[in-house]
Amino acid sequence: MIIPKKSLGGTSEIIPAQLLPGTKNPSIVVFLKKNSVCLWNPRTKTNLAILEEINKFPKIITTIKISRIWSSKEILISTGLSCGKILIWKLNLINISIKFSWYVGHFNWINHVQISNRSSKILSGCSKGSMVLWDLTKNKGIFRKKVAHLGEIKGLQFLTYNKDKTSVIISYGTDNLLKIWDIRTGICIKIVEIGSETFLEIKIKKEKNLLLALTRYGNIIMFLITTPFNLKYLAKFQGKKSYNKSTL
Repeated sequence: MIIPKKSLGGTSEIIPAQLLPGTKNPSIVVFLKKNSVCLWNPRTKTNLAILEEINKFPKIITTIKISRIWSSKEILISTGLSCGKILIWKLNLINISIKFSWYVGHFNWINHVQISNRSSKILSGCSKGSMVLWDLTKNKGIFRKKVAHLGEIKGLQFLTYNKDKTSVIISYGTDNLLKIWDIRTGICIKIVEIGSETFLEIKIKKEKNLLLALTRYGNIIMFLITTPFNLKYLAKFQGKKSYNKSTL
């Protein structure tokens, strides 16, 4: 549902605002309230729309991922909720239309969502360690891992290895394990023990097959992803004890 608004009101203190891909002059700002996504025009200083699901159940938006669909004027806004539901809005910037869909595959707080390169699949992970891969073209789940990690999932990434075009999923949890999953079967094909470092966030630089990890002490560790999906340590960059996720 889209509701025109003019005032900002109280915004999320947990999830920072970000720019809507594909918009400029002005760039539309996306920010969150407790249970809604707001699209704000900084030039006119007004909300263009508020995206929310109207029902009687209490919920909080716990995470958001925004991605421009490859080679198109469509944008996906994916949010995870405290009740375990995923809400997705597909925005078409040409005909100014919005399509809404929702998915239920978790029973706990969703703390991570990730969109594939061509925006046909979405990964979701929750605070209890379950992981689900969704097919957005068929509107259904591909596979669900009830216990992908012991504890909450901190990071999810899609990776296509450049040499043989093999696609895998990389996950990282508070159990300090990094796991690699076959995207077709959902089978875990490799487990990497991180050691004493605790990662807060991971990023994949696909063009160079690099994995960057931000630690709780503000350090950035760089790995090279080699076939068959091994991690080779490259470097460690010392940071401040107070971390900032935007570093990656």
